[in-house]
Amino acid sequence: MATAVKRKTIYEEQREQGVTRREFLKVATAITMALGLKLKMVPTVVHAMETRPRLPVIWMDFQSCSGPTESFIRSYQPNMQKVLFDMIALEYNGALMAGSGTAAEEHILKIMNEYPGEYILAAEGSLPLLPGALTIAGRPAEETFREVAAKAKAVVAMGSCATWGGIPAAKPNPTLAKAVTDFVPPGVPFIRIPGCPPIGEVMTNTLAHIVIWHAPEVDELARPGVLSPPAARQMPTPPVLMLVCTPRRLTTRVLGKALAVQARCRGPMTYNAARNCAGTGA
Repeated sequence: MATAVKRKTIYEEQREQGVTRREFLKVATAITMALGLKLKMVPTVVHAMETRPRLPVIWMDFQSCSGPTESFIRSYQPNMQKVLFDMIALEYNGALMAGSGTAAEEHILKIMNEYPGEYILAAEGSLPLLPGALTIAGRPAEETFREVAAKAKAVVAMGSCATWGGIPAAKPNPTLAKAVTDFVPPGVPFIRIPGCPPIGEVMTNTLAHIVIWHAPEVDELARPGVLSPPAARQMPTPPVLMLVCTPRRLTTRVLGKALAVQARCRGPMTYNAARNCAGTGA
């Protein structure tokens, strides 16, 4: 039977590494500023780091180009180093970890058994239903995902492939690919962070939000509400000069709203998670 292991808080870990109280407060202040919070929120961040352990994260890559991972490590505010070393414990990521093979797969089981209901499952890429299309350690990827997700605190779908199916799910969809959110077990909350690739700061801020408070509230599409306000989704599309892609040619036209929506290039709806991306269509 899985038994949760008591972990040291972020502050306790830093004290063991020789970090002084003054240095710790500097780190907490830097994280507060990086998250775009007001200085009056520093005590809240300090309290979270004093009382909570680093957040275990299992990051799994399925039918993906690894764009979300690339975007994550290039996050600027907060940067990846602050999130990795001060807020989360990235226990598994096939692109970033040194281990591989049996040792890596056994480590996933170790985290699942030691921290049931406490770790975050970050997933990028779609999942195929076609038998044999994608396996992990000899097992269907869908089966592995369901097993890891069942014990997770929450699932965070990173990127367009994980959130909506992306390119692998496009017609004719030879692998019968679907978004990972279609496979999340009942009762397990999930968050969508779309984009191709997703915005690095949205990913790091979402994880930091979970560490300091809880999982952020989501909108009607399960995106972090604080990072995808209604204005970004409902902004009317003015006539603009842009490129229109068609199966036969690439032409430049002046588009209005109706034609833009029909061409699926720009429109009043966007699946991205940022304030100024109402025309991306990502």
